[in-house]
Order: sequence, then C-alpha cells, then structure tokens
Amino acid sequence: MPWHRICVLSLALIKVQEFQSPEPRERVLLARKEHLLVLMVGTRRTYAFDAIGRLLYAAEDGRLSRRGLDNSLLRVDETPHRLPPPQAMAYVQGVYRDVERLARDAPPSVREGLAPILDEGLERIRRDAPRFAEIYGKIPVLPPDQYNAIYLQPAIGCAYGRCTFCSLFQGIPFRARSADEFGRHLRDVQNLLGSDAERRTSIFLGDAGALCIPAVDLVVMMHLARAVFPKREFHAFADATLHITKSVEDLRELKDHGLSRVTVGLETGHAKLYEKLRKPGTVEGAARSLRLLKEAELNIGVTLLVGVGGREYFDRHLKDTVEMLQSLDLGEGDYVYLSPLVLIPQSDYLAWSEVWPGRILTKEETAAQLSAFRQLLSTFLQPGGARIATYDISRFVY
Repeated sequence: MPWHRICVLSLALIKVQEFQSPEPRERVLLARKEHLLVLMVGTRRTYAFDAIGRLLYAAEDGRLSRRGLDNSLLRVDETPHRLPPPQAMAYVQGVYRDVERLARDAPPSVREGLAPILDEGLERIRRDAPRFAEIYGKIPVLPPDQYNAIYLQPAIGCAYGRCTFCSLFQGIPFRARSADEFGRHLRDVQNLLGSDAERRTSIFLGDAGALCIPAVDLVVMMHLARAVFPKREFHAFADATLHITKSVEDLRELKDHGLSRVTVGLETGHAKLYEKLRKPGTVEGAARSLRLLKEAELNIGVTLLVGVGGREYFDRHLKDTVEMLQSLDLGEGDYVYLSPLVLIPQSDYLAWSEVWPGRILTKEETAAQLSAFRQLLSTFLQPGGARIATYDISRFVY
C-alpha cells in the first residue's frame, strides 16, 4: 500500500484526510471545515489557516503563536509577547515552507485541499500589514469573546482619553466618521477580509467611542454594515457618561437595529479609586449607564481591573465593586470581565503607584484578588446566567 494512503471522513461538515509526510515520515491530518484549514503534523505541530490560506495560529511543542492581520505574531505563554516584525515574518515564512514540504509528494486530493495555502497564502500575508495599517491604523483591544468579530470603525479613537492607566488610544485623535466615509471603510474591510468574513459571526463597532455618535446617525451606519455583512449582531464599548448622551429610547432603537451587548469600562466600584484612575464621570454615573442599558433590554459587559489600587484599596475595591454588580441584576448574555492591571511606563497611574510600593501588587497578590473576585461574584451570579471571563489585554491580537 503506498505511503500516501488516504482516509476521508465526513463528520459534522468536517472533511479529514490522512497521509504521511516525506522524510521525516510523520502522520499528517488535514481537516477542512467551511471556513478553516487545519494541519496536524504528528503530535508536535498544528497549523490553522483561514479559508483563503492566511495563517491564523501555529502550535509547536506546546507553544502557541497567533498571527494578526497586521502580521504581528503573539507568543501565548505565561508571559505573552509579540515577536519583532522581522522575526515574526521569518517564523511565518517557515510555517509556509513546512506546508510546502508536507505537500510535496502528497496525493492530488490533498494538494487540492492545501491549494489556498500553497497558491497565494504567503503573498496575501505580505499584503495584509500595509492594507491593515491603511484601513485601521491599529485595533488596540476587544472583549475576549469578540476577537473574531468583524471590526468596523464608525468612530476613531477614544472620546475621553484621560484615564491614568490607559495608553490604548494614545496619539489617536478622536473623530466620528460620516456615513459616506464609513461606506468606503466598509468596502475596504470587505476587501481585506475576503471570504474569511464568513468565519466572523458578529460586528464590533469601534473604536472606544462609537456610542458617542447620535443614535440616528449610528443606525444609518448599522444599516450600511448589515448590507455588506448581513445577519450579524453588533457590539460596542461605552463609558460612564452614556446616560448623558443616550436615552433609553435611543438604546432601544439601536437594539432594534441589531445592537446586542455594550461593554462598559467600570474598572472599580470604589468611588475614591475611580477618581484616582481619572475615569470619565463618576461611579454613580457608571451605575446609571449600566442600569440604562439593562432597562433598554441590552446585554452588558463590565470590565474590572484586577490589582488596581494595590494593597491600599484591595478590600474596598473588592467590596464596593461586587456590591455594585450585585445591584445590576446580571443575567444570561451579560459578562463580567476581570482584567489584570498592566502598568504602562510613564503613565500617571504608575507615577502615583510608585509613591508607595504597596500600591503595586505582586503577581501572587493579583492572582489572589482575581480569585477573590471570582468567589464573591459566584455567590450571586446564577449558573447559566452572566459569565465571568478573564480579559488579558496582553493576549489580544486581531
């Protein structure tokens, strides 16, 4: 029997082909789903590609690397880090060379399955980074369950931009797009994603200030987006001032046009610490905005900073934040995101923290607070209701 014996299985719309590689001889599985190609080489390597042959991630000897559309490469381990661009591209090129080697003597049916990777995958990747920069500039962060959303920008930057701990939108002047400009943006995103858009089942309205746009204008943009990317729900960020700029009627109209969940950066429910973070508005305003979203029957996400305020605020941060969340009647479709604090060099928060070392928690103390948040939240969040998720911005790549 020839080495390239083929085994084809059809399970849940997944087609799996088994073959052996050239020297060194290894068992290889090619799994093809509608929008995904996965190569499993022996027990040590796995490569995943989108439907048009762009590398999504690679796992080798237990080490995971995730590639972004901007060609950044994130090594995901205990201390996630991005490789320098030349090193990242060299790694990606090595993956494509390995696929070419595996396919060298493969049967025609296997080579046909690998065609999107072999024919133009690497060239697409080389074109990605400059096109991504032209279309987006950068995408600083998304809620973890929205990493695979179609990211659209009705607005660019952050309308507030003065939080002491955040540099995500530093150097990006805030502005809202016109409907015509947003229409051009849509076409650019469609061209960048290609058929990979089919793998992305929601739309995130970025950047940080899309809900600053008047509801009547935002509805027009949502209609335009649905015409290009139909049958998808919308997600967005908001801050504590939402109750000032939007009425419950505005929010219900946005919900009627597909808005599903709004994520609010609360960070803490302790008023004094909230002020130290120089968050917009007040804790009371944040609570009003969250209740307004619930009144409009929208799902909410609430981000909390873990480790913020150090030992000085450890107990009050926990107590006041959990009490606020307990008052919100969180349920199915809502999220509480626990986000470990990342200290930004030269930030106002770091300068404030360094005055007294107790304001900077150790890794173990931060883990203890994360565990305490989970335990306290679990006392009132019902099984099958609101979810608790870790929101680690160091692990984000789009």
